Amino acid sequence: QCLTNIQFDFQTFNIINKFNRMHQIMMDINKNPKYCQTEEVCYIDFDCKFEEITGMKYIKFINIYFFLVLFSSSRKNTNIYDIIEDIKFDIEKIGFTKEELLKVIKLQSKDYEFYRKSNNWNMLRYYPIVKTNKRENTYIISNIYALLLSLPDTMYWTIRNYYAEIKSNDFTNYFGKCFEYYVQEILENYKIKGEKLKERDVKIPDWKIETNNYIFLIEQKSALLPIDTRIVDNEIRYKKMEEYFERNVVKAFNQLNTYDVQKNRKKVIRICLMFESLYLPEDIMFIVESDIKFNSDKKLNWILNINEFEILMELLSKDENKFDELIEKKISLEYEDSKKGKSFRTILSGYNNNYSENVLKHYNKLVDDLRDKIKKL
Repeated sequence: QCLTNIQFDFQTFNIINKFNRMHQIMMDINKNPKYCQTEEVCYIDFDCKFEEITGMKYIKFINIYFFLVLFSSSRKNTNIYDIIEDIKFDIEKIGFTKEELLKVIKLQSKDYEFYRKSNNWNMLRYYPIVKTNKRENTYIISNIYALLLSLPDTMYWTIRNYYAEIKSNDFTNYFGKCFEYYVQEILENYKIKGEKLKERDVKIPDWKIETNNYIFLIEQKSALLPIDTRIVDNEIRYKKMEEYFERNVVKAFNQLNTYDVQKNRKKVIRICLMFESLYLPEDIMFIVESDIKFNSDKKLNWILNINEFEILMELLSKDENKFDELIEKKISLEYEDSKKGKSFRTILSGYNNNYSENVLKHYNKLVDDLRDKIKKL
């Protein structure tokens, strides 16, 4: 699990979807006055908090980041710091200075000693630019794909780490609330009637979605895998992974199974909806099912990531018969205990995610705006 949830990101490389989703939550939903964001949780202005921590507005930061990726992908010079010498135009006409460009490089980098002392073998994923000690101002991109993969989550980890250091849960609680609004927007976009269940004395699922043949109970979990699940020490890594599963997957299914649905002809399917794209969910269920109190058929308790959910909701809105076919295929694979794979990642192979890629369009807009500015120089 520790390995696949890193390596599969490089293989699937759904950078556009991940960026659009995170941008929608942290820049659009966060600023949207129609959401009541102050009653249940502590409101955080993500853009202001990012500027407070880094000294730079997020939009400016991300524009510079895109610029670095665009130019670095075609340069033969390995020292990204020298990119300034290669620029033959006035970059201030694009909207930032050379000093700000260098600041972004430094924010995304660490020196040799940092990596040597770290026991996290994946730290280059989070800080993909290495400050070398060969000569002054030498910064090497370890991997262009790592530079891209770190792009969507930069704001998330910058702010989350800030609150973790002061031992506050305000960020994770508020981000979870924003994730609920994000799912609400998906349902509204596809005109799907989802009932937001109101909490009672006992924790209950977030959503109930009823179709012609099924009732889906959905509990959302917004936490990303902690960095500590990628460290060298096996004992610590396994402990952190177990804690993550306990706080998210086990907790979600225990909540889902305390909620009763009046008996009817429809199949009730309980879904733990993850913001994180956890891979090999059937193996995760095998690991954690002994800690879950199933009051329902455990074959109808599924882990689903938000990418898969978006695809399924579009399909439900456009072709419910096809949607039903996929659900029945999933059910069949669960009862057969298929060794060839029974996750939605397998079932939805070949389906595009049109919501986060083509409805939100934040990634394409930023890239197109940058290219237009460069063309006008």
